[in-house]
Amino acid sequence: MTPVEPASSLTDFALGILALVAAIMVSILAAGLKASSAQFTLGGWEFDANSLYHVAQMPGLFLLLVAIRRRARQSTSHDARLAAPA
Repeated sequence: MTPVEPASSLTDFALGILALVAAIMVSILAAGLKASSAQFTLGGWEFDANSLYHVAQMPGLFLLLVAIRRRARQSTSHDARLAAPA
């Protein structure tokens, strides 16, 4: 019989999945920006579709990092429970 996971571990898992899904959605949005002909100027800086794509990818990559770190933390705590002496 497998032990029941603590609620905090389940919450970390759900937040990790949420961060992963958000990262994918941001990447899809960034791809849409790149496919568009969107462009604008802000404070003397000109942003074309390629520039907007890379700017939009920044939060997506950060969310991916959050998801990976949460998964690594879960994996480490799970391995520690398995390696504990009986």
